[in-house]
Amino acid sequence: SKESYLLFLKDFFKAMSVEFTWEEEYLQELCKKTLKCNLGARKLKGFIEESVKQARWEILKNPETYDMLCLTKESLRDPSKYILTTKKAKTLQLERKM
Repeated sequence: SKESYLLFLKDFFKAMSVEFTWEEEYLQELCKKTLKCNLGARKLKGFIEESVKQARWEILKNPETYDMLCLTKESLRDPSKYILTTKKAKTLQLERKM
């Protein structure tokens, strides 16, 4: 829905030229964790916020460095575990292919 916190974050990161994605396993684990707590949408938003906050601060500290953030199932258990790619790394990959 348009009120999805994940979609809000997608727009938030897009404004900084960072693609925001998540693995399917992240969504499945997020649903399981939320249902287990039986607390609804507020808790869902809290779990998302907790899993993204370390990566968001890293991006905010270095806005020109990163171009993609992906949350994994591990991001829910340990917020320091996420996939963050740099613009430089992507450039190096393109150069190697040529």
